[in-house]
Amino acid sequence: MPRVKASMCLSCGKQLDGATVAKGNLKTKPKKDDVSVCFYCGHVMVFGSGMKLRDPTKEEAYAVAGDPVILAIQRLRVKESGKKPN
Repeated sequence: MPRVKASMCLSCGKQLDGATVAKGNLKTKPKKDDVSVCFYCGHVMVFGSGMKLRDPTKEEAYAVAGDPVILAIQRLRVKESGKKPN
């Protein structure tokens, strides 16, 4: 998993310093404006300037709301956590 500049999740506060793409070459580092999902809490964020995580704009949130890859990531993180979804 590629390492990225450490950032805190904007929702749960966990430190995040690794990221991988959801499809394609798993060694590819994310780039500005790529969407990220916190694997701890599921919060959807976007890599912004300086690769700092930020909340998505309304337009970005709308664009990824039904994205099959984002939904699959959310299902996987719930399955891996052993918890039932809220």
